[in-house]
Amino acid sequence: MLAEAIACGVMAGLTWAGLVWLSPEPVIGERRTWLWGIALFALANGLGWLLLSLLNWRFLWLWIAVFAPINAIASRSLPTQIPVWWASVWHPLVITTMTILLAGSLGAV
Repeated sequence: MLAEAIACGVMAGLTWAGLVWLSPEPVIGERRTWLWGIALFALANGLGWLLLSLLNWRFLWLWIAVFAPINAIASRSLPTQIPVWWASVWHPLVITTMTILLAGSLGAV
């Protein structure tokens, strides 16, 4: 269970970094902001996974309802110039989808 939560966190952090890296304009200039963003997404998603796993909640809609707001809040809380559409909708949607796919492949939902 802990290894799955760590995998979820690492995947979420790297997915966020990849999405930001693919943006057409550079929105992050400092290395510290990159590390802060990856760590924030990794911790938020890892702890969310751990909580849902410990409570043994296996409803797909519940996992979506938990991870979508977590990722939206995390994305908007970083000091970057990511456009609002990307930070509020696109990033949370993609990261939540990746998390749900990982949960399905590991049998968590």
